[in-house]
Amino acid sequence: MISTKNFYVVGIGASAGGLEAIEAFFLTVPSNSGLAYVIIQHLSPDYKSLMPEILSKRTSLPVHTAEDGMSVEPDNVYLIPRKMNMKIFHSKLHLTQKGISKFLNLPIDIFFQSLAEDFEDKGIAVVLSGTGSDGSRGIREIKEKGGIVIVHDPEHSKFDGMPRSAISTGTVDYILRPQDMPAKIIGYVEHPYIQKKDRNSNQSMVPEDYLSKIILIVKESNGLDFTYYKDTTISRRIERRLSINQIENLKDYLEYLRSSKKEQTTLYNELLIGVTKFFRDPEAFELIESDIIPKVFKNKKAEDEIRIWISACSTGEEAYSIAILFYEYMQENDLHNDIKIFVTDVDKNAIEFASAGIYNSSVIADLTSERLSKFFIPQNDGYRIVDKIREMIVFASHNIIKDPPFNKIDFLTCRNLLIYFQAPLQQKVLSAFNFALNKNAYLFLGSSETIGEMEAYFEVVSHKWKVFKSVRSARLEGNTISRFPGGIVKNVPVKKPIYTLKNSTIDLVNIFTEKILMDNSPITVVVNESYEIVNSYGELNTFLILPNINKIADGFEFNLSKMVPQNLKLTFSIAINKAIKSQEDVIHHNVKYQRTEDTYILVDLRFSPLKRPDLNQKFVVVYFIKKEKSKVIPQEIQSYEKVDQLVLQRIADLENELKHNKENLQASIEELETTNEELQSTNEEMISANEELQSTNEELQSVNEELYTVNTEFQIKNSDLLEMNNDMDNLLANSEVRMIFLDIDLKIRKFTENITDIFNLKKNDHGRPILDITHHLKELNPYQEIQPVLSNHETVEQIVKVKNTWYRMKIMPYLTQQGFMEGIVMSFIDITHYHNSQLELKEAQQIANMGSWVLDNASNVLSCSEEIYKIFQVEQSDFNLNFESFIEFIHIEDRNKVSESLYASIKNKIPFEIEHRIVTKENEVKYVREKCRTDYDTYGNPLTSFGILVDISDKKKEQIRIERSNKIDKTISELSEIAISHNVDLENYSEITLKKLMKLISCKNGYIAINNEDKTERIVLANAGRSCIISNNCNNIYDKSEASCFCNVRFNLKKIFISNDINEFRKEYKIEDNDINWNNYMSVPIYSDVELLGQIVLFDKSTDFNEDDISIVKRFAAKFAMVLLRIQAKEKLNLNINLYRSIFQNISNGFAFHEIILDKKGNPIDYKFIDINESFEKLTGLQKENVIGETIKHIIPEIENEWIEKYGHVALTGEQLIFEHFSQPLKKRYKVNAYSPEKGLFATIFEEIK
Repeated sequence: MISTKNFYVVGIGASAGGLEAIEAFFLTVPSNSGLAYVIIQHLSPDYKSLMPEILSKRTSLPVHTAEDGMSVEPDNVYLIPRKMNMKIFHSKLHLTQKGISKFLNLPIDIFFQSLAEDFEDKGIAVVLSGTGSDGSRGIREIKEKGGIVIVHDPEHSKFDGMPRSAISTGTVDYILRPQDMPAKIIGYVEHPYIQKKDRNSNQSMVPEDYLSKIILIVKESNGLDFTYYKDTTISRRIERRLSINQIENLKDYLEYLRSSKKEQTTLYNELLIGVTKFFRDPEAFELIESDIIPKVFKNKKAEDEIRIWISACSTGEEAYSIAILFYEYMQENDLHNDIKIFVTDVDKNAIEFASAGIYNSSVIADLTSERLSKFFIPQNDGYRIVDKIREMIVFASHNIIKDPPFNKIDFLTCRNLLIYFQAPLQQKVLSAFNFALNKNAYLFLGSSETIGEMEAYFEVVSHKWKVFKSVRSARLEGNTISRFPGGIVKNVPVKKPIYTLKNSTIDLVNIFTEKILMDNSPITVVVNESYEIVNSYGELNTFLILPNINKIADGFEFNLSKMVPQNLKLTFSIAINKAIKSQEDVIHHNVKYQRTEDTYILVDLRFSPLKRPDLNQKFVVVYFIKKEKSKVIPQEIQSYEKVDQLVLQRIADLENELKHNKENLQASIEELETTNEELQSTNEEMISANEELQSTNEELQSVNEELYTVNTEFQIKNSDLLEMNNDMDNLLANSEVRMIFLDIDLKIRKFTENITDIFNLKKNDHGRPILDITHHLKELNPYQEIQPVLSNHETVEQIVKVKNTWYRMKIMPYLTQQGFMEGIVMSFIDITHYHNSQLELKEAQQIANMGSWVLDNASNVLSCSEEIYKIFQVEQSDFNLNFESFIEFIHIEDRNKVSESLYASIKNKIPFEIEHRIVTKENEVKYVREKCRTDYDTYGNPLTSFGILVDISDKKKEQIRIERSNKIDKTISELSEIAISHNVDLENYSEITLKKLMKLISCKNGYIAINNEDKTERIVLANAGRSCIISNNCNNIYDKSEASCFCNVRFNLKKIFISNDINEFRKEYKIEDNDINWNNYMSVPIYSDVELLGQIVLFDKSTDFNEDDISIVKRFAAKFAMVLLRIQAKEKLNLNINLYRSIFQNISNGFAFHEIILDKKGNPIDYKFIDINESFEKLTGLQKENVIGETIKHIIPEIENEWIEKYGHVALTGEQLIFEHFSQPLKKRYKVNAYSPEKGLFATIFEEIK
């Protein structure tokens, strides 16, 4: 059953700092407002929200945590639960689990969008304090459906990210403090116009006279006429403004509108209704991508231009969506057509916003991850469209109603604009679109729009998504729509004379007029500014050449410039233009009007402009005044013939000059495009590298947080987990990263053994203040570096030196999951190798040999030093001493860059420096750095260019080696940090290890195997072939030529593959009917100090394994061995714990584990129960569920102090006590053995003495 929506729903979105704002909001909400309130917050998934309890104290309204399917009712408050997204549909709340995604989850946008769909104009959006841009997309749809949007005033907001992002959309109605919002909302919904609209939603409330006056005010202030917009649409917007401004009647609003420029602009913007988003209606864009775009290119040649027009673009999201689809298609199909996308809108502010191409972070919800990373660049808190897409588009302000359309368009989109127009205006716009489109071009409208009376000119491609193909071209009509106010030509049929059989009312005026025209008027035509004949009088065949029509479908084209003789076309064009501009008659006498080679007519031509101020177009009346032939050729005729010949010759010369200029311009454009493509490629590489660095930093931060959690858990373990602590200590002792953990008082919590290279620490220094520890850091006080971390929670990074070793020191806050700081973490990574390599590179640059050359620019003679020939590996006799020979040694991909740099240097008179590649005579590619300067004469002409060239190939190779070494060190470090995680298991760690290893050495396949305790082997993890090893099912191997198959293979891994040596060879192993072909197979054993633990096997590499590959795999195997031992030790520990638990629960003696409680002076006053066994319950009568976590005085208030004193002595001194004592409260005597496993804790083993 669908609920009647007779009330308003207020959606409230909040994030950081939103709790205080929500409290302030509901303090002023009355209990009988008749509104429903739904609160959407950004909640932590790990902790229960206390909002229901907090909000219940601030409002008398019932507060509910939303449940799936819960109905929304007035005067109730609903809260989103954690880990959920929420929508509203048919007045019911629907919950969905939040998915795991690398992108932001935007629950506020999700709810606002569903609220707009379900409650339409009865939806109210409130955006409170928060960071980011959540809510900015949703409020657009609320506004489009007629709802209102209210935003927290950023000046009074704790976090202003969400409010400012919402305000930037231009859709906000109120900017208020939270406590002021309820009054505005209630005032809006109780406004008389809103109440009338709710009672009769189909009635237009604005009378026509007020409507006309308001439209006129908006037109005069903003230049746009809304006369032919639908009255209902305009009325709704006007009524809305009355309600928002709390104005009671239209008369007062009209006065307010006249006096307020701000309100004029606001109403203008609301009437434009600019709502859009990327790839709106995904199914429609899938149709455009898969069907329409291929058809656009189907009949296009490589040199053809593609022209696209996106009309009513609003803020540009749809325009960029279309551009992305066309770009993707061209890239996929290797097409290089010149593409022009004209993007227009009548709103200049929207055009400026779209042209900037910058959007807030909420756009990620509309884009795939691939398109986001490929076509957008992170910028501040949002994203910017990449240049390669932006450069495809030309933005322009354009009024489709009165401005001429573009032409020769292949694809035109105008979505959700026509629905706001009345039928006559719709047809005018569609006629303009038809004129703009090429034959068989495509028109893309909104899903609620139709082509009306233009069905004969379009063919339906998709009825659902309103895609049409232009099949006929209609003649572009003049402006046939009358507007208010006047000033526009109306095409009204000419009134004809009225005749009757016995005419008593003959129209004598018309009869006289026709007679006078027939006897006295010359042949006449009326043309517009485009030379089109709009009317005529007389026999036109005398002077004009009418078009020859071959087919009915061809249509007519009455253009005067194409209907006069060739020699008079220019004369007519110049005269018509002159008459229009000067508004004066233009007369040519004695014109020789050549009809054939032998005959001509002598005429006077008169071009008279039609001077009428009420016309919206300009017209010229052309009179052909025929004259009698004379035997003597008038001088005017001869001069006209000479002028015509000179003009034609001048036109030909100008056309040739224009053609030459176009060719030069095209060559320049091609050179600029080549340079631009190279710059774009470099920019994309830099962006990609930056994104990878950001991702790596986030991964390292995540690993550090996991390490903090692990260390905290290990510190609170009791004596039963000592063995696990030993495993952890061994792992830290073997870590290559030196780390030390401090608590909030800067006391040592834990450290790796190798940190002693830097700090003078001993194993028993846990708990000591770090300030008491000396160190070996030179010229650095680490304790001073800790202070900004403590005070500002900042992270400090520095390069430090200890003796002859260099480290990267990093000091960061130790944060809990709740974000509280509980200490400091210091880490030191050995970068000596990298640091020394950098020093060596600097020294090498200082002593490097360099060659020099001198170029005489006038003669093009080049002279080179001997070092140049050595670098080029060429004999001097084989080298032509000119600049062209020098260029031939430059790598073909770098030649243009070097040449352009030299020419630019000479032209701009500035030196240049560039790095590029050369190809020596021995075909060796080298990297060089080149510098050049030029000397000039007194007139600024270049004389001589001087250059030096340095071979930097070794430096480049060293950089590559260092990058690879750093990548390996980073990967090993990541594996170490992953291994420390308390929840790592063997299969997960094996998968991570294998993937990283194969990526490092470019290997396609491999597996990791280990020896079980019974000395049998098992595959822990394999690449493509794992499932066929385990279950003889290799369906997951999609390409058998690229991966080895193991189906039905039975072999002893140890005997065949594992050995003490590294195997590197091609091997074919045949078992039964299966051939196993392993290319470049390599096996590395996994060893501990005393035994063989397993193996890492790699194969199917396209090139031979080398020594570097073997070294890398050995390092991975050593690291894997340590992790494997730790995991096996953990499994043994779990067995020991289970064994201990079994003994603990089954012994006949009572057993209890306690924590002593002390007063401020350190004296024992009570103790708390931590654990007991079943025998304890039987011997004392106390039940486990009643005592765990409780104190003895709470359980037995009358307990004797003697018990507490003895147990306190044991817990504080560690001394064991065995004694007998009678318990008065329990009326039993016990023999007790008490001991302390750790200071502050004690355990008791006892039995009853009967």
